[in-house]
Amino acid sequence: MSQPYDRYVKVVEAEFPRMTINSTIPTGISLAVVFDHYRIRREWKSQNRKPVNLFFMSGTGMTKAIWQYHIKRLFQYSEEHEDLPWQLNNVIAVDLVNHG
Repeated sequence: MSQPYDRYVKVVEAEFPRMTINSTIPTGISLAVVFDHYRIRREWKSQNRKPVNLFFMSGTGMTKAIWQYHIKRLFQYSEEHEDLPWQLNNVIAVDLVNHG
């Protein structure tokens, strides 16, 4: 069975500029947040099942990479059990600022 989803790495600017003198990042330096977006491939999408979207965020000292295995297994489970009323559609895995 081929993989039912595509993975995209996205980078977005975080809040900038910083307005407080108590910021841990110097003024003038922008902060970027990186996240992984997993999206079911169009040819795998079912019209008869409710799409479900999930959001994963790791705890302190971990990165979004810990979710890769679990996300892969969730997509597999969703596709191997076609009798489920839901289908995994989108999953976002994000790093906390200063982690990962």
